[in-house]
Amino acid sequence: MLQTMSHTPRAGIVRLMGSLVLAALTLGACTSMDHGKQVADGLCQGKGGSCREKTVTFEAGKVIELAYATVKPGKEKQVFGEYFPKAGPIVKEYGGKSLAIMNITDVPAGDINAQIVGFFEWPSVEAFLAFHEDPRYQAIKPLRDDGLSYLNNGNFFTVAEDTTYTFHEDRDYEVWAAWIKPDGGSKVGEYLKQIKPALHEYGHRNVVSLQPVSLTSAVKAQVVAACNKDDHDFEPHAVGLAEWPSIGAFNDFLRTDVYKNAKHLKDEALDRFNMQFTRFSFPPV
Repeated sequence: MLQTMSHTPRAGIVRLMGSLVLAALTLGACTSMDHGKQVADGLCQGKGGSCREKTVTFEAGKVIELAYATVKPGKEKQVFGEYFPKAGPIVKEYGGKSLAIMNITDVPAGDINAQIVGFFEWPSVEAFLAFHEDPRYQAIKPLRDDGLSYLNNGNFFTVAEDTTYTFHEDRDYEVWAAWIKPDGGSKVGEYLKQIKPALHEYGHRNVVSLQPVSLTSAVKAQVVAACNKDDHDFEPHAVGLAEWPSIGAFNDFLRTDVYKNAKHLKDEALDRFNMQFTRFSFPPV
């Protein structure tokens, strides 16, 4: 096995960020928390009060791939009706599976303007690479490449412990990635300490925090070659997923004095930050 499971030098900072940084490192504006929650609740009330749910486990010891993509207009049937049904059984043979596919609804921060973000599980980076080398996959890969205008995949992470979560149809989910300055750890810690009560008040809930897998230069080159990815510089120190009652609740949090007074610590601690708001993608009914 390749030595792909070691943590980055900032692993201690990543663990510190843990369950709080998810929403704290962000920008935005909008409606009140109560109104936001009413909008979210109304989504299910309009369907007879019943919302779909999906329970997912992010397993320790597995490799979690984060992928962003945009489908070309008119290519939806090719990607979702041809490519994915053909790729799925081959992925399964190599121990891979989809954990969560999220439709991106807003991009308040960063430079990734994709339509979709996905979390996928693999036994190892080696399994991921073996799948991409399979002749059966190579035969259908042009369907993917021709159908996408943007792709950033082959980004690998792990979780410290098994994390089980139930996704809800009426909730908004924040997906974030942070690049921390070498001297930013103490400021991140102080920032999180200051904003923790406000996060709780506005309904923020951590879903999962991910630590990056460290790859050798040789393995990194294999991954880039296998993926034909559009962003070769996507190497954040921490990635996470958080639940909000609504985007309105998140924006109300940003308007609090607690956030405004602490924001300078976040700005001073980070080199780069990406964030998207998403909705969990359930199969059509």
